[in-house]
Amino acid sequence: MKELTIFAEDRVGLLAKISNKLSEKKINIDYISAESIGGTAIMHIVVKDGEKVKKILEEAGFLTALSDVLVLKLKDRPGEMGTVAAILAFKGVNIRSVYSLEKKGNEGIFAFKVDDIRKAKEAVKSYVYTKMG
Repeated sequence: MKELTIFAEDRVGLLAKISNKLSEKKINIDYISAESIGGTAIMHIVVKDGEKVKKILEEAGFLTALSDVLVLKLKDRPGEMGTVAAILAFKGVNIRSVYSLEKKGNEGIFAFKVDDIRKAKEAVKSYVYTKMG
């Protein structure tokens, strides 16, 4: 799955501007996480066609980065996230970011941005979730 990260000056209406720009092109945002740090807005969005969205937003003047994310399905119980994080750490994989995509019953679907996606997939292959667009 692809994640597009958008970096911009934090300002009123930024999310509206980005959302409307994508809406004009009939592009739906499937998942989003956004925050502001030191005056910089950082948005992580998951869309169907990351390359197309990257081009649209860069043409609109936004700085973007497209990367792969590893989607994992974890049981909703204490220690599960820690187990996965420990496995990745043991294999030398650095987790750059993680966020929840959805909750299904007593399981959660999470996106992990890691420094070595191949090594991470192999290390936690029993957790890999493949049913997303």
